Amino acid sequence: MAFECGKPLAVLPAGTMNMFARALNLPLELEAALEALAGGDVKSIDIATANGRPFVYQFSVGVHARLVRIRETMTYRSRIGKILASVRAIASTVSRPPNFEAEIHYNGTVEKRRASGIAVSNNMLAEGHLPYAEGLDGGVLGVYVAAPMGPWALIKLAFNLMRGHWRESPMVSERVVPELRLTFPRRRGSAKAVIDGELMKLPPETVLKVHHKALRVIAPKPEAVAVRR
Repeated sequence: MAFECGKPLAVLPAGTMNMFARALNLPLELEAALEALAGGDVKSIDIATANGRPFVYQFSVGVHARLVRIRETMTYRSRIGKILASVRAIASTVSRPPNFEAEIHYNGTVEKRRASGIAVSNNMLAEGHLPYAEGLDGGVLGVYVAAPMGPWALIKLAFNLMRGHWRESPMVSERVVPELRLTFPRRRGSAKAVIDGELMKLPPETVLKVHHKALRVIAPKPEAVAVRR
């Protein structure tokens, strides 16, 4: 693993939303991304961990985990098929949003919340575009808690997320911390979390930390990014 052995990581935009590639300012076309990587520089960025498991983009529970869980029961053979499966999964999730208890431990305090979703990102998410960080070396975690909501409120929040204006929603609170611990007093044994898009079993307690500039990546040169913009 690049994080553990110190080898530079090269990222290709072959996912659905490519949030990490976007955060690195990589072109989203595969051939252009290869050219950018071939002429790129090695830089050090932050990486986060959840109970020691690394993630570069996001750890989440609630809405996102249910969406991914439903999508994975569907069959698709292409990226377009995956996107369509995601749309169907969103419709199913919106009809019955999650509502769960969580305790958020940070900075010596414990915050008890009911939520429809909790997301913890590697650095703060920026606005004005899809929710990804514009800088990956701030040494912080972004913590986003979506209050319990009904179907229409969730649809509105999803629309704001796609527009890049999620901070407009009064249903979402935001914190910035270097480390936190999540506990779930009434967690079901089948509960899941999502880490960088992959489902995992949700443990009773999850410790999340950011590791400042602990990951080396290949990123496009600044002048190449400026030309694309």
